[in-house]
Amino acid sequence: MKKLKLTQQIILLITSILLLCGCLFTILVIIQSKQFATTEMYSRLESILTLTPDDNDFLTYSSNIKPCMIDGKIICEDGNFYVSEYKIKPINQEYLADNDCERICKLMSNEYAKIKGTSYDRPMNVVEKGQLDGSKGLLFYAYEIHKDGMFRMILTDQSFIISMLKNMTYKIFGVFLLIMLVASLVICLWSNGVVKRIKKIQTHIDNLPNENYEIKYDDGGEDEISDLGHSVMDMRHQILDNDKIKREMLQNISHDLKTPIAVIKSYAESIIDGVSEPMDAQIILNQADILRNKVNKLLQYNRLEYLSKDKDFDDVNMKNVINEVVETYKHQSPLKFDLDLEDVIFKGYRENYYTVVDNIVDNAKRYAKTTIKIILKNNELVIYNDGDHIDEQFLNAEFKPYEKGSKGQFGLGMSIVVKTLDFFNMKLRVKNENVGVSFIITKK
Repeated sequence: MKKLKLTQQIILLITSILLLCGCLFTILVIIQSKQFATTEMYSRLESILTLTPDDNDFLTYSSNIKPCMIDGKIICEDGNFYVSEYKIKPINQEYLADNDCERICKLMSNEYAKIKGTSYDRPMNVVEKGQLDGSKGLLFYAYEIHKDGMFRMILTDQSFIISMLKNMTYKIFGVFLLIMLVASLVICLWSNGVVKRIKKIQTHIDNLPNENYEIKYDDGGEDEISDLGHSVMDMRHQILDNDKIKREMLQNISHDLKTPIAVIKSYAESIIDGVSEPMDAQIILNQADILRNKVNKLLQYNRLEYLSKDKDFDDVNMKNVINEVVETYKHQSPLKFDLDLEDVIFKGYRENYYTVVDNIVDNAKRYAKTTIKIILKNNELVIYNDGDHIDEQFLNAEFKPYEKGSKGQFGLGMSIVVKTLDFFNMKLRVKNENVGVSFIITKK
């Protein structure tokens, strides 16, 4: 199937389904038709038997069937019933042999004995019917026995049933063939339309890079192929957005790194020229730390691209992670750290959760006035600082890389936080309190 074109696959698949359904339908119809033909033949035999008392009427009425008529009389001697005499009317007798006549006479004797030998109250002239294995094939018969022992029987072979089945089969085959032709034509036209629409999307995708992703695509439909076209458009918008973010990010990275590099260079040159004091080397060290921190952030953000869910997440004790981060910052800042921690387990990787807490605390440290409070309870982590409120437009921000904040600050820290938490099926919410701001981490 993979080597066939889509149109050929659709035609082959639907044609196969139609053939299978047609075969099953034909078999069922033939079975039902055989039952109908048998019932119809019995009805005709009974009509011939009851409505045609002479040979001329019999010949006229039964022109569409090959019957044979037997007239006879049943007598009783010594308590035994048997046919004393019978007569076969010579009408298409090619399927009736002498031994068949003997079996039929015996059958009539037995049937009459059943009637006369019991007190079963039933009319003695009821028409009965059945099947008989004749010498030249299966025979179908109907008979009538009267109270005086006279009987009349009419029988025929399967030619009527076979003829009716042939006619039904030819008609069904003709109708099915017509349906197949019409269905194939409709399927061919429909599949060609589907393939053209798919090829149109393919051509658009192939040309996107050459058109700088600026050309829009609109299929105009409302089906799954149109949904595919909408997905292509979504992809185009994402590529354009990512390209814009990439350009802005490169510009901001260049600007962000240029400042500490320029400071380091100017102070180093001043020391070499003897203009600055050797103590100014501390400024160079401070700027080097700033530069190292920015490079670490870039490496952290880059490593997120290689995170994989191939292995199971670890059980990370967040209380230990928070204590470790806070111990680092206690010696770097005069701020007060207020901790209210319980043993809470988050699913993920410890190193990444350490980076998340570190970046949020580092961000809080820049804005806090006196206190950073961390609460870990009920599978929720809250990191609060008593700094100024965040503008409402930034509360639900996506924290894109180097996106400027409410005070013009930009960086990678919060982008790393959001991307890491999303990978671990966690979410970050920012909330302005009466005083200060809280960063709240919960499960999705």
